[in-house]
Amino acid sequence: MENECVRITLYESPLDYEKDENREIQMSFRKETGIDLLAHGLEKEVTILKDEDLSIEIFSGSFPHGGIKLIKYYFGNSKNLTLKSLASEVRIVELDMNGNELWSEVCRINK
Repeated sequence: MENECVRITLYESPLDYEKDENREIQMSFRKETGIDLLAHGLEKEVTILKDEDLSIEIFSGSFPHGGIKLIKYYFGNSKNLTLKSLASEVRIVELDMNGNELWSEVCRINK
């Protein structure tokens, strides 16, 4: 996609948003990404801190493998997305300006 946009498809047809299983997917997505915290922060024009306990962190800049976006996904022992504070591993991905993956790595988190 253009203009630094990312499309996320939670289920096949947007017209099915009221189905129980799709409502569960929506709520899970909102919880895992911390989207409500972000939205409320933007409404109040509050800066969102990078050290919030989220499941996914997205950074912009210039990164070692040529990427302009760096995304960290936090996973628990069951390999499901989890909060950063509960994670046992992190997948780090660098993306180019078109959203193509340039590099990725999975690292264990020692606590």
